[in-house]
Amino acid sequence: MKPIHELCSELLDRGVVYRYPPERLEFLSSGGHPFPSPTHEVQTSTGPMIEEVIQPVLQPIVLSRPAIKHARQLASLWPPFMRAQMEIFQMARANHLPLEDCALVRAMCTDEEWEKGHIDPGYGVIHPFVRLDALLIDECWKVLDINSTRPAGVGDIIAHQAMVNGNIDPLVHSLPMGAAFAHVVRQCVDDWASKRHLPGESVGVNIVVRERDGDWKNFENLRRALTGSGLNAQLIEPDQLKLGEPTAVIRSRIKEGDPAYEILKAGYPDERCVLSPLFRRFIGNKMWMYLFSIEPFASLFRGRLGPGYAILKGAFPEIGVIDGVEVRFPDRKVPLASLKRDEWVLKDPAGSSGRRMYLGCRTGKGKWQELISRAQDGWIAQQFYPAEERLTVAGADGEPTERKLYTKHGLYLFDGVLAGMEFNARPDPVVHGARNTYMNPVYYRE
Repeated sequence: MKPIHELCSELLDRGVVYRYPPERLEFLSSGGHPFPSPTHEVQTSTGPMIEEVIQPVLQPIVLSRPAIKHARQLASLWPPFMRAQMEIFQMARANHLPLEDCALVRAMCTDEEWEKGHIDPGYGVIHPFVRLDALLIDECWKVLDINSTRPAGVGDIIAHQAMVNGNIDPLVHSLPMGAAFAHVVRQCVDDWASKRHLPGESVGVNIVVRERDGDWKNFENLRRALTGSGLNAQLIEPDQLKLGEPTAVIRSRIKEGDPAYEILKAGYPDERCVLSPLFRRFIGNKMWMYLFSIEPFASLFRGRLGPGYAILKGAFPEIGVIDGVEVRFPDRKVPLASLKRDEWVLKDPAGSSGRRMYLGCRTGKGKWQELISRAQDGWIAQQFYPAEERLTVAGADGEPTERKLYTKHGLYLFDGVLAGMEFNARPDPVVHGARNTYMNPVYYRE
């Protein structure tokens, strides 16, 4: 692999970076890597921003044949899994399930999602962008979290792969992230346009992202991938969205609670093909991994997935639901106070982006007891899997050195296709959302 100085210089040129306001980066000055990531300043319409390279580990991340096979199985099973979720959501809204079961589904939704989640986005793909946060254990995947709002990280991996491809072992293969992303966007836009008797090429793709968003360059790299495939794509600020002409919208961090969300909703879905669908954030909820194993939901999932049911069930962690002073698991109940803090995560099922999620391993004994005492009915208790590896990274002087880091993978699933994978490593168990996270594209051997 190239020296870290050369590698980081190329990553900076290709936009594999994260943006910070200068004052924020100064505040986080002690939270980076041993080898400082290169930065440069860019001017935006609202002032300067600092772009910092997202540093990689200094070794190729290559999966075995069984691991890639299992990942592809999960990808192919995910669309029918999500369609079954939508069926259950519709049944719960119509009160066609027992009252207690309706309440479990309702707990995943905001009021607006519960009211409007049935609205058809105008295209057949159930959810175009899904990323599974997963651990690789004995060549099989264990899913930790489901992300389905936006294509976070996709542009970073596309740009990183473009730099590395051609400089790797010819027996090692990469996944076609850029082509897969462009394909699913085109598929959704063409489907939406055809239902409105419009030529697909007449519908432009607006990628709605603020200049001061940390992952702005991720979306700029996505724009390049789309224009390179022949689609008319541009980056715009939320207030630049206009009604009156059909358009497709890829959203960044904009979700319920953001003022720009109200702008997105105007004209949806008749004038706007929005990717991912509005009002369906519940499709990425951890609660589904619990419902997957309890009746009457399990029977419906088995019917929709057939032999794939067992494959998905084996990929899900142990999850229970808090009920008073107990935790209800699919096969038993245990006292809430008996959960060992190093082995569990507590989470509000309606939370997102790490909000109202508590890792016992990062919580002191007293704080953990406090969390247990105020945990609300319906919250989730999920088994925690620590995954650590010794990896080669850049030391303070830039020379390769070994560090023991917590790791996870991101599996990108675009309409049943394993589009790509990312690898994250960090000194702490939460391996995303921090300056000291390493990120690499993932390769595989056939």
